[in-house]
Amino acid sequence: MKPGDRVRYHDCLAHRVIEGTVVQIDHIGGPPLTVVDEDGVRFVHTGDDGPLELVETKSESAPSSAADAIATECDALKAMLLEKNAAYGNSVFAPVGIFSKLPVRERLLVRIEDKLSRLRGGSEFPGDDTIKDLIGYLILYRIAERSSP
Repeated sequence: MKPGDRVRYHDCLAHRVIEGTVVQIDHIGGPPLTVVDEDGVRFVHTGDDGPLELVETKSESAPSSAADAIATECDALKAMLLEKNAAYGNSVFAPVGIFSKLPVRERLLVRIEDKLSRLRGGSEFPGDDTIKDLIGYLILYRIAERSSP
């Protein structure tokens, strides 16, 4: 298995079949691995979840097309945004507002500036992907721009 492969497995706990694209392998040669389904929901297959069936594999010899690469990257970004939005309780669009009263777009611009500052200074925080986070904030900014006057 490798990122980009399409897989299917039966999630015994949820009593459903999950089909999606492998986006991350946490252990060389096998589980656990992260799968993103068609709705952008991220699942971690540990190997205890039932057998993993390979539906389609990306050929090692033939490079994927630009369209495939774009789709894979966008799927990963979508999964990240949905996962973080759920984890943070939709704090971008429905903030608690205890300390900051800034409008959504202004708060996003502050976060975007923080990411640009990290890129400019070359200081990556361990475990972060500043480029991916920056793209995520830019997507959220577009959403905020379109949904508010």
